[in-house]
Amino acid sequence: MLHNVYAALVEQKGFSSDKLTNPDGTEGNIVFMRLFMDALSIQPCNPTFVQARDAWLQADLARYGGEHRCTVIRAFASRGLGLGADNTFRDSTTIPADC
Repeated sequence: MLHNVYAALVEQKGFSSDKLTNPDGTEGNIVFMRLFMDALSIQPCNPTFVQARDAWLQADLARYGGEHRCTVIRAFASRGLGLGADNTFRDSTTIPADC
Protein backbone atom coordinates (compact mmCIF):
# COMPACT_ATOMS: atom_id res chain seq x y z
CA MET A 1 0.00 0.00 0.00
CA LEU A 2 2.75 2.41 0.87
CA HIS A 3 4.33 1.85 -2.53
CA ASN A 4 1.03 3.01 -4.06
CA VAL A 5 1.13 6.13 -1.86
CA TYR A 6 4.75 6.77 -2.87
CA ALA A 7 4.03 6.29 -6.58
CA ALA A 8 0.97 8.56 -6.44
CA LEU A 9 2.86 11.34 -4.66
CA VAL A 10 5.81 11.14 -7.07
CA GLU A 11 3.44 11.17 -10.03
CA GLN A 12 1.64 14.22 -8.65
CA LYS A 13 4.58 16.20 -7.23
CA GLY A 14 7.63 14.91 -9.10
CA PHE A 15 10.87 13.37 -7.87
CA SER A 16 13.81 15.10 -6.20
CA SER A 17 17.27 13.71 -6.82
CA ASP A 18 18.71 15.91 -4.07
CA LYS A 19 16.44 14.56 -1.35
CA LEU A 20 19.37 13.88 0.98
CA THR A 21 20.63 17.46 0.91
CA ASN A 22 17.28 19.25 0.58
CA PRO A 23 14.78 17.65 2.97
CA ASP A 24 12.46 20.65 2.69
CA GLY A 25 11.67 20.13 -1.00
CA THR A 26 8.10 19.80 -2.19
CA GLU A 27 8.64 16.84 -4.53
CA GLY A 28 6.68 13.65 -4.02
CA ASN A 29 9.48 11.48 -2.67
CA ILE A 30 10.27 14.10 -0.01
CA VAL A 31 6.61 14.55 0.89
CA PHE A 32 6.28 10.76 1.20
CA MET A 33 9.19 10.50 3.61
CA ARG A 34 7.91 13.39 5.72
CA LEU A 35 4.45 11.81 5.92
CA PHE A 36 5.98 8.40 6.63
CA MET A 37 7.97 9.70 9.59
CA ASP A 38 5.12 11.84 10.91
CA ALA A 39 2.61 8.99 10.64
CA LEU A 40 4.91 6.66 12.55
CA SER A 41 5.00 9.09 15.45
CA ILE A 42 1.21 9.48 15.49
CA GLN A 43 0.03 5.89 15.21
CA PRO A 44 -0.10 3.57 18.22
CA CYS A 45 2.26 0.67 18.73
CA ASN A 46 1.21 -2.34 16.65
CA PRO A 47 -1.43 -0.38 14.69
CA THR A 48 -4.16 -1.88 12.58
CA PHE A 49 -4.17 -1.02 8.88
CA VAL A 50 -7.01 1.42 9.51
CA GLN A 51 -5.13 3.16 12.32
CA ALA A 52 -2.03 3.42 10.13
CA ARG A 53 -4.06 4.88 7.24
CA ASP A 54 -5.68 7.38 9.58
CA ALA A 55 -2.25 8.35 10.93
CA TRP A 56 -1.11 9.13 7.36
CA LEU A 57 -4.13 11.35 6.82
CA GLN A 58 -3.57 13.07 10.17
CA ALA A 59 0.12 13.57 9.36
CA ASP A 60 -0.79 15.23 6.07
CA LEU A 61 -3.28 17.48 7.81
CA ALA A 62 -0.75 18.49 10.47
CA ARG A 63 2.23 19.10 8.17
CA TYR A 64 0.64 20.16 4.87
CA GLY A 65 -2.85 21.29 5.85
CA GLY A 66 -4.40 18.27 4.11
CA GLU A 67 -2.93 19.18 0.71
CA HIS A 68 -2.30 15.54 -0.22
CA ARG A 69 -5.40 14.05 1.42
CA CYS A 70 -7.07 12.92 -1.78
CA THR A 71 -3.87 11.49 -3.23
CA VAL A 72 -3.17 9.52 -0.06
CA ILE A 73 -6.71 8.20 0.40
CA ARG A 74 -6.97 7.22 -3.29
CA ALA A 75 -3.74 5.26 -3.01
CA PHE A 76 -4.92 3.45 0.11
CA ALA A 77 -8.34 2.81 -1.44
CA SER A 78 -6.70 1.29 -4.52
CA ARG A 79 -5.54 -1.52 -2.24
CA GLY A 80 -8.84 -1.92 -0.37
CA LEU A 81 -8.21 0.47 2.51
CA GLY A 82 -10.75 3.11 1.54
CA LEU A 83 -13.09 4.89 3.93
CA GLY A 84 -15.35 1.85 4.42
CA ALA A 85 -12.51 -0.49 5.44
CA ASP A 86 -12.56 -1.57 9.04
CA ASN A 87 -10.76 -3.80 11.50
CA THR A 88 -12.91 -6.81 10.56
CA PHE A 89 -10.88 -7.04 7.33
CA ARG A 90 -13.64 -5.64 5.17
CA ASP A 91 -12.15 -4.11 2.04
CA SER A 92 -13.35 -0.81 0.67
CA THR A 93 -12.43 1.29 -2.34
CA THR A 94 -14.59 4.20 -1.18
CA ILE A 95 -13.05 7.66 -1.30
CA PRO A 96 -14.51 10.96 -0.04
CA ALA A 97 -16.98 12.63 -2.40
CA ASP A 98 -14.75 15.70 -2.71
CA CYS A 99 -11.85 13.60 -4.01
